[in-house]
Amino acid sequence: MRLRPGALPVNNAAPMGEPINVPLLDLSAQNQPLAAELKATFARVLDSSQFILGPEVAGFEDRAAESVGVRHVIGVSSGTDALLLSLMTLGIGPGDEVLCPSFTFFCNRRRDRPHRRDAGVRRLA
Repeated sequence: MRLRPGALPVNNAAPMGEPINVPLLDLSAQNQPLAAELKATFARVLDSSQFILGPEVAGFEDRAAESVGVRHVIGVSSGTDALLLSLMTLGIGPGDEVLCPSFTFFCNRRRDRPHRRDAGVRRLA
């Protein structure tokens, strides 16, 4: 079948069936094999009350640095903080343009900022 440029084929799509439920993320399946190790780590952090920095974070940073073959790693609280730290390190700030994909992980949409479906360029506030 040949189409002229810009023309769409007519009635060639498969019929729509019943909607299916596709789970986005199954944390239980990921966490269960590590449950004992996670619980022990949570207990150590809770007992020490060092929720920020502390030996657990330092140990994580050391293991992560060794794993990727670098001298230093900085642990942050979220992906948003990791992106912000990267932008700040590069000297990117207010007035600079940052190109972002229009489709990304659903949790990246913050409630306190409007979402632009057609967004490709955003200015940092």
